[in-house]
Amino acid sequence: MEYNKGGILVLAITIGIGLFMPAKVLGAGRFIINPKFTAGWRVESNYFRSETDEQEVFTYLLQPGIEVGYETSKSLLALDYSLNAFFYDSQDSVPPGQPDASDDDYLGHTANFQAETRPIERLLVGLDNSFLLTRNPAQTDSLGDFTERDKYWINRLTPGIYYELSRRFDAGLRYRNTIIHWLEGVNEDSDENRAILDLIYNLSPTAHLNLDYQYWRRNYDGDTSDYISNQIMLIFRKQFKYISFEGGAGYQNRRFDSSDLDDIDTPVFLGAIIGQFPPAPDPPRSHFTLMFDQNFNDQGVGQRYYVARRLTLKAGHVFVEKIVVELEGWFQNSDYEDTFGRTSSGEIEKRDDDRYYFFGSVGYRFKDWLTFSAGGGYDERDSNIENLSFDNSFFRTQLDFDFKF
Repeated sequence: MEYNKGGILVLAITIGIGLFMPAKVLGAGRFIINPKFTAGWRVESNYFRSETDEQEVFTYLLQPGIEVGYETSKSLLALDYSLNAFFYDSQDSVPPGQPDASDDDYLGHTANFQAETRPIERLLVGLDNSFLLTRNPAQTDSLGDFTERDKYWINRLTPGIYYELSRRFDAGLRYRNTIIHWLEGVNEDSDENRAILDLIYNLSPTAHLNLDYQYWRRNYDGDTSDYISNQIMLIFRKQFKYISFEGGAGYQNRRFDSSDLDDIDTPVFLGAIIGQFPPAPDPPRSHFTLMFDQNFNDQGVGQRYYVARRLTLKAGHVFVEKIVVELEGWFQNSDYEDTFGRTSSGEIEKRDDDRYYFFGSVGYRFKDWLTFSAGGGYDERDSNIENLSFDNSFFRTQLDFDFKF
């Protein structure tokens, strides 16, 4: 197993400086110590996301964790860690040759580290590092459509700087290294190096225009072609008291190392309306988010790339300070570039998928730090290619403990 040695070294040095630097050097600040724990149970009608051989499976989750850190007026060091213990129990007889859900039992890890400081008034220097050991395929790509449950780890290291050039202009530069290493299955490991440049014009204290340019290279360890992407977007953001708006448009070009593959291009869009009452920094009693994205997927093992168009809605409200209602749903169309397959009628067509997801829950808040919730949802993929469609209904109960000293 190969690790991002440079990222781990930087992370260890930064943590060491934060832990052993005298308090009088750091300046007056506050310590952050938040122990947390989640216990959950889930039942799914189609755990393996199969079109024909559905298996009902129970999932049990035990998730202890802690958030620790130190914060001053000019700096922050924070580490958020959770141990994720998953156990699976098949409720149906397992067909011959098919895996048993209990084979997927595992201990996962989630660790997010953040460090930032402002050495001078106009300059902000930061470092983020996230590490996950998981079976959740959604972590590999924000617009991904994977359903495999193979175990893997992913590490993202992002150092960056922001500088206030003038009262109107800001500039930011970030570098992001992403490593994906599969511990099971036939997926290929990959390594992505990405540069992100933001040039921001402040129209007013609450309105901003951002020219965002990104350049990245993704290398695969197997037969999938490496590629280089260039993307530029112009993004407008406006903040009102209770609602904020964001909208952007641009273009991406992706060039492959393999001479057998043509370049692919697409217009890229994003839009969002976000509401919160009361406004931040107070905790919200009501909130909603409506988002739209159009872009390529990043992780395309076997040259499986597509233009994804995703519409997402999230909303929630706290009734009588105790009853917490949460809703989440999204729809994504995945229009594949050069992936073909056989349809149910026997014809060969380019793959095109529609994916629907919905989840709703109701919780009771015993204390600010203790909530019990129950809810259910539905997940469906409708593909024109044979054996790729599925539907899955699920129900979940969960107890969340999150105590802030």
